[in-house]
Order: sequence, then structure tokens, then C-alpha cells
Amino acid sequence: QARIEALEAEQGDIAAAAAAAVAASSLSSAAVGPEPFDAEVAAMERLLPPSADLRALHRLAAVGAPSRAALQAGFADQASRAVIALRAPDEKAGLGARIGYALSSIVSVRRIATTSGAGPDATLARAEKQAGDGDIEAALKTLEGLPPGAAPALAGWRAEAERRVEIDRRVAAVRETALADLSRIARSRL
Repeated sequence: QARIEALEAEQGDIAAAAAAAVAASSLSSAAVGPEPFDAEVAAMERLLPPSADLRALHRLAAVGAPSRAALQAGFADQASRAVIALRAPDEKAGLGARIGYALSSIVSVRRIATTSGAGPDATLARAEKQAGDGDIEAALKTLEGLPPGAAPALAGWRAEAERRVEIDRRVAAVRETALADLSRIARSRL
């Protein structure tokens, strides 16, 4: 009887770990898109012990985040706005500078081929290339090198990108936990 009970308990552990691994896969798929993914996080909360990653995902799942592809596609427009913001004349600027700025807000010229150097155009070009390659984390880090005047123009994109990066990091940690539990149980049976 004890042996049967031990086998049943072991089967229950295996089934629970397998269910958590499947739920983690479902969570990964749902979190990639821009829609909220509350249901998938709730399923994980029922299957895994509480963790900082699950608590953070619970908060993030209600809103979701744009996909990496959407962030890639939207960066160029935000970079153009940042260039315009950086070229804004100060209060002491003359009429010519103000007219030039007004025109530049209609037609913005930005160098995108040059990624070397420390100027705003080069920094934005590097960040745009990184975002275009899907490396949102590197693009965010590169944007830290811009002058403060660019921050308001990039604030929306940065907030969405930071949310996407956090979601991806938290989902990866939850998935790793679920797979590690399944692997540990599978190894203990051998």
C-alpha cells in the first residue's frame, strides 16, 4: 500500500510539473504579443510557488507591451522626434533660429548611415540599428548617451520598450523555473 501511495504521489508530482511546463510555454506565447495575458499568469500562479517574477508578471500582464517587431517599426519615427527636440532653440535664439526650427519640425534631416561618434545623430543611428536587429535592450542602453533634451520625445517608446524587456525577462525566469522543476522530477525517477 505504501509503495502504491508513493507511486501515486510521484505521478502527481510529474503531472503537476508537466502542467507547469505546458503553462509556461503558453505564457511565453501569449506574452510575446501586445495584448494583456492575465489568464496565462493566473494559470502559472496556480501551478508554481509564489515568486518575485510571478508577482511582477501579474502587474505587467494587465497591460502587456508592444511586440519587439512593433518597437522596431516605431523607433525611426521616435528618433526623428528626438532630433527635432534636440534642435529646439533656447529662449535667447533669434528669429532666424526659430524659423529654422519651425521648418525642421516639418522636414527633419537626420544622418542614419553614420553610427560612429558621440553626437546625437550617431547615437540615434546606433540605437535604431540595434532596435532594427531586435536588440531592444542594447538600444535602450545606447539611448542613455543622448542629451537630456531628447528624453521627452523618446519617453513613450522607452517606457514601452522597458516594459517589453521586463516582461521577456520575467517570462524567461518563470519558464526556466517550470522546466527546472520538470527536469528535477524526471531525473529523480531515473
